[in-house]
Amino acid sequence: METTRYHRSDIEIFLKDFINHWANSDENKIADDLAPFVNFRSNVHGVIKGKVNVAKNLFEDRSNHSLSLASSNHFIAGIPDGKENKVVFSFYLYGIISDENDSIATFGATSIIEILMKDSETMEITDFKFSVNWIEGDAHLLQKWSPIRGQRFWQPGDTTPVIVSELDAPWNKYKNLIPIGTEKDWIMEAYSRYSWAIDQNDIGLLISTFSRAAEGNLTPMGDLKGLSNIIGQIKDFRQPWTQMQHFAEPIKVAINDDEISAHMIVGRIVPQYFEKLEEEKNYAAFYPLTMVKEDGQWKMEKFNYIPHNFRSFAGLKDYADRFI
Repeated sequence: METTRYHRSDIEIFLKDFINHWANSDENKIADDLAPFVNFRSNVHGVIKGKVNVAKNLFEDRSNHSLSLASSNHFIAGIPDGKENKVVFSFYLYGIISDENDSIATFGATSIIEILMKDSETMEITDFKFSVNWIEGDAHLLQKWSPIRGQRFWQPGDTTPVIVSELDAPWNKYKNLIPIGTEKDWIMEAYSRYSWAIDQNDIGLLISTFSRAAEGNLTPMGDLKGLSNIIGQIKDFRQPWTQMQHFAEPIKVAINDDEISAHMIVGRIVPQYFEKLEEEKNYAAFYPLTMVKEDGQWKMEKFNYIPHNFRSFAGLKDYADRFI
């Protein structure tokens, strides 16, 4: 049962259409998805205002090459402004660009869009933050982009990050976010909150993703028990990395009869494994999770990580049936 007058599936279709218009360099359709006054901040494009200018810049990303884009790690919620007509949508974007000589580059990005819901079918992006985390392969295929910092540490003169999680993450920027979707959707989005927190090195947000009685195997840190051990180990593990990104999507969720605990399987996506983005994804591992509702929020209580390659969503889902 949906919890607002907007359907989550409609918003996800809007995002899928938008990134398809972007990948296909359809400048007019890109512009149609944007509000006239849209603000766009990107570490590879710069700061751009207005739908015409933003659409032109996104249109130029493909150049004469082949570009595929896909999203994961979705979080969708209503912004509590009293009007119920604004939505925030955070997600990871991964892409593959190639040329006629079979040169290939892959990249991953963290994104936040805010959407004005004019009605149930008409939506416009009013704010778009897009931060490319990494590029692998032939970066010359993305020559219109400004260089990213990549794996090196901060140096004097570096620009301010486009996304500052402590200020910009939906869970930090807005209080009392309005749920969109079903209870299962909000259980699934608990993993999006966790992956965002560890990838953005937002330890305060990370604490909110584990229950007080959390335990499990957190590869490569091993078996950990208790919130202090888990957060302490993850914090030390995370420090040396300049960037990381956990692409994943929920495969299966089952809510228990008590309605305050659940089981979930999450599949780990590795974009570099793709030759091209197709309907069927490749997965490198999966996470069997036990979830509990604590302080009004779904959190992870038992956590496991199992490396295993799957060539399709259906294959991983069949395997997940053994656990749920």
